[in-house]
Amino acid sequence: MAIPLPARFLPLVATALSPTLLAQTPWSDGSLVGLPTMYSVTQSTKLTDLNRGAEGYSKPAGFSSATPKPMIVVGGPDFSATALFGRCSQLRQYPEIDAFSLGLDILPTTPDGKIKVGANRWVGIIYSVASGATGQKGSRIGAENDPKNGNYNGADMFNYVYKGSSCLPADMIGTTFRAWDAAEAGLPNVAQTELDALDAYASLYELGMAAELGMSPNPTFYFSVSGSKDSLARVPDGWWINPKQKSGAAIFSTQWDSKKRAWRCPKEIWPPKRLGLKPCEDIDALAIDGPYVMFSTRRATETCPVKRNQLLFTDLSVDAAAAVTVTYDNDEPVTNGLGLGDVDDIDALCGLDPTCNLQGNRLQIERMFGYSNGTTPRLPFPKLEVQAYRRRTPGRTEFYAINMVGGAPGQFAVLLASPPGGFGRGLFVPIGATVVPQRSPFDGNPIAPMLMPVPPGITKGSIELTFLSFFLPNPPYQLRVSVPLVLQL
Repeated sequence: MAIPLPARFLPLVATALSPTLLAQTPWSDGSLVGLPTMYSVTQSTKLTDLNRGAEGYSKPAGFSSATPKPMIVVGGPDFSATALFGRCSQLRQYPEIDAFSLGLDILPTTPDGKIKVGANRWVGIIYSVASGATGQKGSRIGAENDPKNGNYNGADMFNYVYKGSSCLPADMIGTTFRAWDAAEAGLPNVAQTELDALDAYASLYELGMAAELGMSPNPTFYFSVSGSKDSLARVPDGWWINPKQKSGAAIFSTQWDSKKRAWRCPKEIWPPKRLGLKPCEDIDALAIDGPYVMFSTRRATETCPVKRNQLLFTDLSVDAAAAVTVTYDNDEPVTNGLGLGDVDDIDALCGLDPTCNLQGNRLQIERMFGYSNGTTPRLPFPKLEVQAYRRRTPGRTEFYAINMVGGAPGQFAVLLASPPGGFGRGLFVPIGATVVPQRSPFDGNPIAPMLMPVPPGITKGSIELTFLSFFLPNPPYQLRVSVPLVLQL
């Protein structure tokens, strides 16, 4: 709704802007925070699905504490394990997916694997790491690995924008951020929880944007399976080029048939040699852009002592393909900026290119994920929402992590707390404020991370959280109000 801002709100706003009321802290952040994504997890992740290692789960825009569900698109592709493999496997349990891609990734690489970002664009990746990754000193990856305080990084999604990008603040380029963590995706925050594959483009089918963007109603699904003995044994012989040469470094593909509403039976399309790999290796992250393939393999082991960088590239347009390290022009490995430690492992990968438009101040990713149709907004601006969940900080202090979603860039936003039903009766207290940033105002983009201490001694009860968002100082003051979020204490 849009209503005039009463004059009596102005003192409230001034009070709310006081920095002593609510400390703000970096939480999930970066240019792709809260991005909607399809993902898979390892079979060891503590979810109830029998075939959780083969499911394509839906991560909605923004943050959510809801239990993950398979991505089954109404009128579109079904990415559940049963749909992917049920017609083509006689086993009750399916192979564990280790990496996947719809082949829509954007990889700004030269044929020899060097990153080349064009003018007026920003390009990057979202990725995850194997649980327990220690990261470089001071890295975001390392900061999220804190088992003593109940924090694990295997279910976190990180985002990184390549050096040479434009259109974003300089501190967002060449730096790793955490786009979301387990609690923000409804995943158990325990050591066994681990993302295994990522693809943001699948979300466009779920968001109803695929047709508008010219995406095929019959997408191709590329994937690898875990190289473990159990997983390889669950791959039907008919899927392999040579069933006597099973490998976790092979890539399979299957295609959705929109008329039959079914996937074709998977087939191995690229054996390890075609990617420049050894049969003993195991691909565990994958991004595909035409003949260009970016991927990661598991670290060297005693049974497979092949040492490689954690971000590799192969140009499949040449006959003698080789797996090379992804670097910048100066031969610096891109992984230097990802915050990886010497033994850390990239575990999922997706390449994105939110190219700036001709005006230079809007991002194509906004159109992709529902904010506009490329020229005019679909809505005056994304709807205003509150997201909050309980978390524990170092020292085991209990806090509520609160985020705002939506709002028009440049608006002030004030967070109000009230007893249940109190907002409608005018009973509320301002506990924080922010200004909606000018960047990335697409639907579901969480901003303004705040921490609110849990009131000591309170074991039950609830409060309501509401955001007000408005333009100042010129009248008429347009006010937007979010639906109150009831927070159980």
